[in-house]
Amino acid sequence: MKNVVHKLLLEFAQDLEDNLSKLEITVLKSLNKKGFTPKTKRSEILGFLSDDLGLDSQESMEMYFLFLHNYLPTGDYDSLESPMRTKFDMYSKKVKSPNYTARDLVKAKIPFEGSNTRGEWRGNVYVVISYNWYPIFVYKNGQWYENSQGYSMSTKKQMSQLRPDYNAIKVTKRELEDLIYKK
Repeated sequence: MKNVVHKLLLEFAQDLEDNLSKLEITVLKSLNKKGFTPKTKRSEILGFLSDDLGLDSQESMEMYFLFLHNYLPTGDYDSLESPMRTKFDMYSKKVKSPNYTARDLVKAKIPFEGSNTRGEWRGNVYVVISYNWYPIFVYKNGQWYENSQGYSMSTKKQMSQLRPDYNAIKVTKRELEDLIYKK
């Protein structure tokens, strides 16, 4: 009997995952109503999801991918069976993006791989790195910090493309490293 109940619970859980939740349906319909399509810029969709709907970074990315993979021009998501899902783990997966479109990922503190840049979580600190060794932006305790020392023209260009906040506190490379590695 115990095995039968366990099997039924597993089937029920699988059915729940196969269908969209009411929240997911509402969000997807909202994206349609705003006129978004899979061709809409990622930054616009993520901005709407986080700024207008109040979703956090993780939820925004999951909804973004859910929308991309299951877009229905009619917006009839109630009848969608077996939606294609992409589980997005902010701390292990990285989104690939060219630098010129990665600013929205930096703002949302989502791990990414760009052109000689990457953003990643190191403990409770989000770090944007240039050329695998040079920190250019750090987010810690609700504040953005920016490297005040330009290393090269290409790094300066990366910084202008990825800058998350024009009110970031400018600090030296050494101070950024202290923010990253010291508690």
